[in-house]
Order: sequence, then structure tokens, then C-alpha cells
Amino acid sequence: QVRIPTVLAAMAANINRDPASYDVVLDEIRALATKYDIDPATVGLPPRASGERSVAQGLMMGPNQSLEGLAVCCPEAGVHDVAQAARLAASVLPVLTIQ
Repeated sequence: QVRIPTVLAAMAANINRDPASYDVVLDEIRALATKYDIDPATVGLPPRASGERSVAQGLMMGPNQSLEGLAVCCPEAGVHDVAQAARLAASVLPVLTIQ
């Protein structure tokens, strides 16, 4: 079961990750909240980040330099749709062998 308030909170928490898409993500948050009868004003939105921020790309390191993920700039990688993104993700994930 997908908890829409949790999805909205995650979207809001990451809204400044790509400064150029702030308005697009904001519109998506409002549309999703409205679709599920959630008041968009109740979603805690951080203010737009000032200045230029670099787009996340490469290894995403967490506390104690633990690997948390990999960010890929899809247009630079030639990824233009969800199917291509899924193939790219599958190609970088380790193969799980169950014996």
C-alpha cells in the first residue's frame, strides 16, 4: 500500500535537489495532493534554494561514507523514458543468485 502523505513528504524534502525543476515538482506535489483530497498547504515545502546548486550525479554517500545510492543524469546517459531508466538501473544492480 502506498501512503500518499509519505510520498508527498519525500517529494517535498527533495524539491531543491534539482533547482531547475522546482516549479515542476511543486506543480506535481499540488496535483497529487489534490487528487487524493489532501490540502496542498499541509505539505511542508521548503523554500526555493537560493543560488545555483549542482545537480546530484555519481555516488551518493551517507554518514560514515556509506554508499546510499547512485544518481545518474539521464539525458547525459541517453536515457529518455522509463523503460530505458529501468534497463539502466538493472544493468548497475548486482546479480542475485539463489542456490
